Amino acid sequence: MTIVRKPAVAGSFYPSDKNQLNHQLERFLQQTKTISLSGQLKILVVPHAGIVYSGQTAAWGFKQIENKDYQKIILLGASHIAWFDQAAVFNHGVWMTPLGEVAIDEQLASQIVDDKEKIAADLRPHQMEHDLEVEVIFLQKVLVGFKIVPILVSSPSDRLINHLAKKIGENLDEKTLLIISSDLSHYPGYRLANQVDNKTITSILTGKKQLFENTVKSLEEKNYPGLETVACGYQAIRIGLQVGEKLGLKWKKIFYENSGDLPAEALAKVGKSRVVGYASIIGYI
Repeated sequence: MTIVRKPAVAGSFYPSDKNQLNHQLERFLQQTKTISLSGQLKILVVPHAGIVYSGQTAAWGFKQIENKDYQKIILLGASHIAWFDQAAVFNHGVWMTPLGEVAIDEQLASQIVDDKEKIAADLRPHQMEHDLEVEVIFLQKVLVGFKIVPILVSSPSDRLINHLAKKIGENLDEKTLLIISSDLSHYPGYRLANQVDNKTITSILTGKKQLFENTVKSLEEKNYPGLETVACGYQAIRIGLQVGEKLGLKWKKIFYENSGDLPAEALAKVGKSRVVGYASIIGYI
């Protein structure tokens, strides 16, 4: 019997109606362009808020892989709901969205799962989590014939980060892409969000995991008003940067904005006093 993960946030983070969702995603993608890149894109960092807020930024990232021949997508995010000290790999079945079903790459998942290193086949943390689901709907618009391996982390040890980065890096062949799901600063004012996010993005673009970690620690120690987190996908970004170091990747920012940059109609609902930052960043070789 095939396990089907049904959408957890259709109707809240994005439209549950297929036609409405298609129209919204197409509109986002129409307002982007493909940048010139001398190399192959291996890692894509994109946000995961409700698409009214982060969809345009995400579209800039996904535009860079539109119609490419990626057949296997590793989705990596940090859980917002459950706490656990392993990596939870969704290793079989399909994920359903209003746009259809996407199969799990069970062979690739089996190559990543390593019980002795706490990289476990565990579907439970994925059931109500939104951060990977929101990426799947964009993938369905820009790629065809692909399969996914969703992975969630929560409180990984350094040992787990090392082993998971090694497993992912070993499997990033020419037809495989790693997508890291993360928003940036949560709830500072508009001007402060721009300042904090710029420092965070700059640290990511160095490709140095340790520098990113130090930057986040330094920013969070400043106790800026309203700043609850610098990057909600912090743990996933740490892993992605370690993969990038192993592969010798270069990094580039594609697009940045925060929820204070929304069009007037949407901005009227959220204002600029408590914003969330979003960026699309690529790692390439």
